[in-house]
Amino acid sequence: YEQASNIVKLMAAKQELDINNPSHIHEYYRRLFEKNPSDKEKLTKAISQMDFEEVENQYRLINNAGVSVLVPYQEHLDLFTTLAKEAVKKGITPAWIAKAAPITVTSYQTDKLSELCERAMLRTAHGKVPSQGWYIMNDRKFYDNNSGLKFDDESSLEFIL
Repeated sequence: YEQASNIVKLMAAKQELDINNPSHIHEYYRRLFEKNPSDKEKLTKAISQMDFEEVENQYRLINNAGVSVLVPYQEHLDLFTTLAKEAVKKGITPAWIAKAAPITVTSYQTDKLSELCERAMLRTAHGKVPSQGWYIMNDRKFYDNNSGLKFDDESSLEFIL
């Protein structure tokens, strides 16, 4: 964090920074990765190739096996239906993720989720790619408003609302 902060300070000393300016963003990451040769080669390559799925896989500050699941929460079924359709048709975006927050849980049992849920697709400039971190729970029998994700009568998946 200190190194990243120092790069921003140096850049801001030379010119006014605009976080929406692609050349400023490019310059920031160029300096960040140029100064830190210990970065993973796969991460650096994925960033330069704009391979967002691989960036998601490689860029883990904290190794967390949790994934997000869009669930059919009873009080927001219209929102669930809208977001599920949008995710399939167009793919998910940061704006979609923000809208999904009220009906999203985090689970750590990815084996069960990959078996019983639909993997969401990320929308990128190059089309849609499978997300490693998002699933859509289409079958309402696996979600209970009171106890969360549940795949059988005896066990429920851990989740965070």
